[in-house]
Amino acid sequence: MRTFYLSSSVRITERTFQVAGMPRRDIQELDHVYVVVADTRFSARESMRQRWPSLISMAASAPVIVYDLAHSEANLLTISAIALFIAGAVLLLKREHVAQATELWAIVRGRHVFLYGTTDHRVFDDVVRALMRALGR
Repeated sequence: MRTFYLSSSVRITERTFQVAGMPRRDIQELDHVYVVVADTRFSARESMRQRWPSLISMAASAPVIVYDLAHSEANLLTISAIALFIAGAVLLLKREHVAQATELWAIVRGRHVFLYGTTDHRVFDDVVRALMRALGR
């Protein structure tokens, strides 16, 4: 049996399309294969829920920085801490994170079926190319 693509999670041969953790699909039952591109957006609320431990540690370090500045003990370490605090706050409080997810779907016996999805466009292109070869297109 000829293999068109093989990785730790995807295997495409001349007869089957298989993704780890999903049912194996017979190549012949894939009537219409199409691509869906979607933005995966994380809201500010979701972002804060995932990042709260970092925010708490940053908030705990703020009084130390303010105390050092108020008592004119602004040495190199304090200035570095302020720079890291500001940079961390900007990164952590960013309102949205967008990752473009690309998905491969097919119509199987009249139903739309999810086949594969990833945010790595290089890998996705390889998988699509291999599937097209397996389909004979």
